[in-house]
Amino acid sequence: MKFLSKRMRIVTLAAAAALTLGVVATVAVAATPAAPYKACANANSMLSVQVHGTCPAGTHAVNVGTRGATGATGATGATGATGLAGATGATGATGATGAAGTDGTNGTDGTNGTDTGGSSFVVQGTSVALAPGGYGPVTATASCPSGSYALGGGGDQSDLSSGGGNALMNSEPTGGSDSAPATGWQVVYTDAAFSSGTVSSYVICAP
Repeated sequence: MKFLSKRMRIVTLAAAAALTLGVVATVAVAATPAAPYKACANANSMLSVQVHGTCPAGTHAVNVGTRGATGATGATGATGATGLAGATGATGATGATGAAGTDGTNGTDGTNGTDTGGSSFVVQGTSVALAPGGYGPVTATASCPSGSYALGGGGDQSDLSSGGGNALMNSEPTGGSDSAPATGWQVVYTDAAFSSGTVSSYVICAP
């Protein structure tokens, strides 16, 4: 480390002398440095470093000034142009599934339906008389009042004379359709010969 330190001193001295003369110099470095040192220049401005402090014939000593102060920091350079946009990165991995949300609140209870089970009623239609000696069917009908509909119905015969022979041919609702409830009931009986009496129809209604 001591040898290298002295070698660096020789090179520095020679370089400083070259800058003072304004020339490009060739510096001779002693293989085994020793003090004192002196820079010498010949007629061609070639520099040499003399280890023992004496310039050879045909050369003259070069005086080296002290090291100047450090120069001021130069102005900041202009901002460079914006670089090209980088390539789009790869799509990130799918995130983990979030936690389950809290249960929603219960809906409000619906309103109670109208109870019609205890409000049904029976309507009897007008009785139709059987004609003795007749052979045509006899129809009796009963109808629900406005605003109510038929739940069911039926019919009967009464005050029959001797001979009998009458029979129920049909019992069915009336006034209804595929999209509307029935509003009445009718029964159809045969009118056999030698019979008399009445035929009645009944309908069960509800609002």
